Amino acid sequence: IGISKTGKPGKIQSNPEEFKGIKSKLKIQCGKCNHSWTTRLDAIIYNNSWCPNCAVKDRVENQRGSVREYQKIIMKKGGKVIKVQYEDPKENLFNQRARFEIKCKNGHRFNINGSNLKQGRWCKECSYSIIGEKNRGSFQPIQKIIEKRGGQCLSKPEEYKNQHQKLKIQCEKKHVFERRPYNLKIGGWCPVCSQGRFEKICRGFFKEMF
Repeated sequence: IGISKTGKPGKIQSNPEEFKGIKSKLKIQCGKCNHSWTTRLDAIIYNNSWCPNCAVKDRVENQRGSVREYQKIIMKKGGKVIKVQYEDPKENLFNQRARFEIKCKNGHRFNINGSNLKQGRWCKECSYSIIGEKNRGSFQPIQKIIEKRGGQCLSKPEEYKNQHQKLKIQCEKKHVFERRPYNLKIGGWCPVCSQGRFEKICRGFFKEMF
Protein backbone atom coordinates (compact mmCIF):
# COMPACT_ATOMS: atom_id res chain seq x y z
CA ILE A 1 0.00 0.00 0.00
CA GLY A 2 2.95 2.33 0.38
CA ILE A 3 3.45 2.50 4.16
CA SER A 4 6.88 0.87 3.83
CA LYS A 5 8.05 3.85 1.75
CA THR A 6 7.60 6.17 4.73
CA GLY A 7 10.22 4.31 6.75
CA LYS A 8 7.89 4.25 9.77
CA PRO A 9 8.29 1.24 12.10
CA GLY A 10 4.91 -0.48 11.97
CA LYS A 11 2.33 -2.37 9.97
CA ILE A 12 -1.26 -2.17 8.70
CA GLN A 13 -3.68 -4.35 10.67
CA SER A 14 -6.73 -3.69 8.47
CA ASN A 15 -7.79 -6.26 5.89
CA PRO A 16 -6.77 -5.54 2.28
CA GLU A 17 -10.43 -5.25 1.22
CA GLU A 18 -10.84 -2.25 3.55
CA PHE A 19 -8.46 -0.27 1.38
CA LYS A 20 -10.53 1.96 -0.96
CA GLY A 21 -7.92 4.56 -1.77
CA ILE A 22 -5.34 6.91 -0.30
CA LYS A 23 -7.97 8.51 1.99
CA SER A 24 -9.10 5.18 3.45
CA LYS A 25 -9.09 4.93 7.25
CA LEU A 26 -6.92 2.01 8.29
CA LYS A 27 -5.87 0.45 11.57
CA ILE A 28 -2.11 0.77 12.12
CA GLN A 29 0.18 -0.79 14.71
CA CYS A 30 3.34 1.02 15.78
CA GLY A 31 6.47 -1.10 15.60
CA LYS A 32 8.11 0.90 18.38
CA CYS A 33 5.51 0.79 21.18
CA ASN A 34 2.92 -1.65 19.69
CA HIS A 35 0.18 0.95 20.08
CA SER A 36 -2.71 0.59 17.58
CA TRP A 37 -4.77 3.46 16.19
CA THR A 38 -6.91 4.38 13.19
CA THR A 39 -5.84 7.02 10.69
CA ARG A 40 -5.99 7.92 7.01
CA LEU A 41 -3.18 6.66 4.82
CA ASP A 42 -2.58 10.05 3.19
CA ALA A 43 -1.91 11.53 6.66
CA ILE A 44 0.95 9.06 7.09
CA ILE A 45 2.41 9.41 3.61
CA TYR A 46 2.01 13.15 2.99
CA ASN A 47 1.69 14.72 6.47
CA ASN A 48 4.37 12.62 8.16
CA SER A 49 1.81 11.66 10.81
CA TRP A 50 2.48 8.61 12.92
CA CYS A 51 1.85 6.97 16.29
CA PRO A 52 0.06 9.41 18.67
CA ASN A 53 1.37 7.48 21.67
CA CYS A 54 4.99 7.96 20.59
CA ALA A 55 4.26 11.62 19.77
CA VAL A 56 3.15 12.23 23.38
CA LYS A 57 6.24 10.46 24.73
CA ASP A 58 8.52 12.50 22.45
CA ARG A 59 6.84 15.74 23.51
CA VAL A 60 7.18 14.85 27.19
CA GLU A 61 10.86 14.02 26.64
CA ASN A 62 11.40 17.34 24.86
CA GLN A 63 9.65 19.12 27.72
CA ARG A 64 11.89 17.36 30.22
CA GLY A 65 14.86 18.58 28.24
CA SER A 66 13.49 22.15 28.32
CA VAL A 67 12.81 21.95 32.05
CA ARG A 68 16.35 20.67 32.64
CA GLU A 69 17.70 23.58 30.59
CA TYR A 70 15.86 26.11 32.78
CA GLN A 71 16.82 24.22 35.94
CA LYS A 72 20.49 24.65 35.01
CA ILE A 73 19.94 28.43 34.77
CA ILE A 74 18.18 28.44 38.15
CA MET A 75 20.85 26.30 39.86
CA LYS A 76 23.63 28.47 38.40
CA LYS A 77 22.06 31.46 40.18
CA GLY A 78 21.88 29.48 43.42
CA GLY A 79 18.10 29.02 43.27
CA LYS A 80 15.84 26.03 43.82
CA VAL A 81 12.73 25.03 41.84
CA ILE A 82 9.70 24.72 44.12
CA LYS A 83 7.09 24.12 41.44
CA VAL A 84 6.65 24.14 37.66
CA GLN A 85 3.37 25.73 36.57
CA TYR A 86 2.64 24.36 33.11
CA GLU A 87 0.95 26.41 30.38
CA ASP A 88 -1.66 23.64 30.00
CA PRO A 89 -1.99 21.78 33.35
CA LYS A 90 -4.21 19.06 31.82
CA GLU A 91 -1.55 18.00 29.33
CA ASN A 92 1.51 19.24 31.26
CA LEU A 93 2.27 21.35 28.21
CA PHE A 94 5.52 23.20 28.72
CA ASN A 95 6.82 26.20 26.82
CA GLN A 96 8.53 29.52 27.53
CA ARG A 97 5.32 30.93 29.02
CA ALA A 98 5.20 28.19 31.66
CA ARG A 99 6.09 29.59 35.07
CA PHE A 100 8.51 28.45 37.74
CA GLU A 101 8.06 29.01 41.45
CA ILE A 102 11.60 29.54 42.72
CA LYS A 103 13.36 30.01 46.03
CA CYS A 104 16.50 32.13 45.61
CA LYS A 105 19.70 31.70 47.65
CA ASN A 106 18.51 34.45 50.03
CA GLY A 107 15.26 32.59 50.76
CA HIS A 108 12.94 34.83 48.70
CA ARG A 109 10.14 33.07 46.80
CA PHE A 110 9.03 34.37 43.42
CA ASN A 111 7.40 33.32 40.14
CA ILE A 112 8.98 33.78 36.73
CA ASN A 113 8.42 32.38 33.24
CA GLY A 114 11.00 30.63 31.08
CA SER A 115 11.32 33.53 28.66
CA ASN A 116 12.28 35.98 31.42
CA LEU A 117 14.73 33.48 32.88
CA LYS A 118 16.54 33.28 29.55
CA GLN A 119 16.70 37.09 29.43
CA GLY A 120 18.56 37.08 32.74
CA ARG A 121 15.78 38.30 35.03
CA TRP A 122 15.70 37.00 38.59
CA CYS A 123 14.47 37.68 42.13
CA LYS A 124 13.02 41.21 42.46
CA GLU A 125 13.71 41.42 46.20
CA CYS A 126 17.40 40.70 45.59
CA SER A 127 17.43 43.35 42.85
CA TYR A 128 15.95 45.92 45.24
CA SER A 129 18.61 45.02 47.84
CA ILE A 130 21.39 45.61 45.30
CA ILE A 131 19.87 48.99 44.37
CA GLY A 132 19.59 49.81 48.07
CA GLU A 133 23.28 49.03 48.60
CA LYS A 134 24.26 51.30 45.71
CA ASN A 135 22.03 54.07 47.06
CA ARG A 136 23.55 53.77 50.53
CA GLY A 137 26.91 54.46 48.94
CA SER A 138 25.64 57.66 47.29
CA PHE A 139 23.84 58.60 50.53
CA GLN A 140 27.07 59.08 52.50
CA PRO A 141 28.04 62.43 50.88
CA ILE A 142 24.55 63.78 51.68
CA GLN A 143 24.88 62.64 55.28
CA LYS A 144 28.23 64.47 55.56
CA ILE A 145 26.61 67.73 54.35
CA ILE A 146 23.89 67.39 57.01
CA GLU A 147 26.36 66.61 59.81
CA LYS A 148 28.67 69.45 58.75
CA ARG A 149 25.77 71.88 59.29
CA GLY A 150 25.14 70.45 62.75
CA GLY A 151 22.06 68.50 61.71
CA GLN A 152 20.94 64.91 61.86
CA CYS A 153 19.27 62.84 59.13
CA LEU A 154 16.17 61.12 60.53
CA SER A 155 15.54 59.10 57.35
CA LYS A 156 17.19 55.68 57.26
CA PRO A 157 19.95 55.08 54.67
CA GLU A 158 18.09 52.07 53.21
CA GLU A 159 15.10 54.33 52.48
CA TYR A 160 17.20 56.52 50.20
CA LYS A 161 16.23 56.03 46.54
CA ASN A 162 17.62 59.02 44.64
CA GLN A 163 18.45 62.73 44.98
CA HIS A 164 14.84 63.73 44.26
CA GLN A 165 13.46 61.92 47.29
CA LYS A 166 12.74 64.05 50.35
CA LEU A 167 14.75 63.30 53.49
CA LYS A 168 13.60 64.06 57.01
CA ILE A 169 16.21 66.19 58.81
CA GLN A 170 16.62 67.73 62.26
CA CYS A 171 18.74 70.90 62.47
CA GLU A 172 20.96 71.88 65.42
CA LYS A 173 18.04 73.85 66.90
CA LYS A 174 15.83 70.71 66.84
CA HIS A 175 13.63 71.93 63.99
CA VAL A 176 12.42 68.98 61.87
CA PHE A 177 12.00 69.55 58.13
CA GLU A 178 12.23 67.79 54.77
CA ARG A 179 14.70 68.53 51.99
CA ARG A 180 15.71 66.85 48.76
CA PRO A 181 19.42 65.93 48.48
CA TYR A 182 19.99 68.19 45.49
CA ASN A 183 18.51 71.14 47.50
CA LEU A 184 21.00 70.43 50.26
CA LYS A 185 23.86 70.42 47.75
CA ILE A 186 22.99 73.94 46.57
CA GLY A 187 22.74 75.31 50.11
CA GLY A 188 19.13 74.61 51.11
CA TRP A 189 18.56 74.02 54.82
CA CYS A 190 16.11 74.48 57.70
CA PRO A 191 13.22 76.76 56.61
CA VAL A 192 12.61 77.95 60.20
CA CYS A 193 16.24 78.96 60.72
CA SER A 194 16.34 80.51 57.25
CA GLN A 195 13.25 82.58 58.03
CA GLY A 196 14.86 83.83 61.25
CA ARG A 197 17.99 84.89 59.37
CA PHE A 198 15.86 86.67 56.76
CA GLU A 199 14.03 88.62 59.48
CA LYS A 200 17.35 89.68 61.05
CA ILE A 201 18.60 90.89 57.67
CA CYS A 202 15.38 92.90 57.16
CA ARG A 203 15.58 94.48 60.62
CA GLY A 204 19.19 95.43 60.05
CA PHE A 205 18.28 96.92 56.67
CA PHE A 206 15.47 99.06 58.11
CA LYS A 207 17.68 100.26 60.99
CA GLU A 208 20.20 101.55 58.50
CA MET A 209 17.43 103.21 56.49
CA PHE A 210 15.94 105.02 59.47
